[in-house]
Amino acid sequence: MRILGKRILAAVMSAVLAGNLGGCMSTGKKIVSYMEERYGNEFEYEGETNGIFGDKSFTAKLSSPDYPEAVILASKAERDGKEFYSDNFLAFRYHDQAYRRIEEAVDQVFDDYKLFFRVPDVLLPVDDPEGYTVEDYMADPSAFKSIRVMTAEAVDRASFLALMDAFADADIAVKGVLAVPEDPSKIAGLTEEDVDAFLANRDRLLVQVNFKIEDSTVIHEDWRQ
Repeated sequence: MRILGKRILAAVMSAVLAGNLGGCMSTGKKIVSYMEERYGNEFEYEGETNGIFGDKSFTAKLSSPDYPEAVILASKAERDGKEFYSDNFLAFRYHDQAYRRIEEAVDQVFDDYKLFFRVPDVLLPVDDPEGYTVEDYMADPSAFKSIRVMTAEAVDRASFLALMDAFADADIAVKGVLAVPEDPSKIAGLTEEDVDAFLANRDRLLVQVNFKIEDSTVIHEDWRQ
């Protein structure tokens, strides 16, 4: 009887798992259809991320031949009987332009530096993607753009404020870190994958300023020297 009971339990669990996986695939396909209609690009469903069985929200990982290196996130949620979608595709679409605009602002203050800026994985509930321009993206604090500026030059309050003014003049909302390493030769070898680990070791830094600016106003400034 115990063996039979275990077999029945295993069969029930398999059926539940199959049902959940089938539901995931169905929701994933629905998200793909929505994304392709919304943006006119081709997408493929790669699986669920941060999903919870029974939850009313579902976040899918997508790929696109137009952005082969990208892991695109798109979410479907239900609230009050209505479906809501959000995604981070526009962050990929605008990333190169956003990088250049941030770089142009930093160029006004520093000559010897390296900029690190990943595509944020925040989901943007943009109603009209065609009407949401790169200017909107740059000024949008909810787009959660996060940068690291590593420089070999001296950083003081005057140069920091000059950088914030450059961001404000360009209407860029951004958070990030401005840092001067003790050994400037280390900057060249840093990558997007290891820069945060480098910054986590305070002994490697002469100056570090954590900041956040939005609506042309510095709302966070934390100096560590």
